Amino acid sequence: MKRIFIILVASFLFTGCVWIVAAGSTGTMGAFAWHDGNLARNYGEPIPITFEATLNACKLQGLNVTSAELYSHRGRVIVKNSNDETIRIFLEKWTEFETRITVRVGLLGDIDLSRQIHSEVANSLR
Repeated sequence: MKRIFIILVASFLFTGCVWIVAAGSTGTMGAFAWHDGNLARNYGEPIPITFEATLNACKLQGLNVTSAELYSHRGRVIVKNSNDETIRIFLEKWTEFETRITVRVGLLGDIDLSRQIHSEVANSLR
């Protein structure tokens, strides 16, 4: 029994998931989650408003939108940066007034660029 407990504790330590706490403001929630190259954050706005803010954020950062799709419960925006690197932005409806955005830069992920995109989305929601 003791061995199983140690294995469970060790598995949580080495999963590669990091929570980054950030200050919330109007239209945003409070934390980022970094897992396997994806940076996710919830926003306190419905998915259509968050989708438009995402498109605006990409435009303001000079990212080339190659694909943008919005459905009732999910959305996806695919962009390329100046290095021709693909950035995938997924939107997921959590509640009527909450949307999760997950950003994935390239194959392995880039936490700094992902945070910049999230920051620009949050600014677009203000």
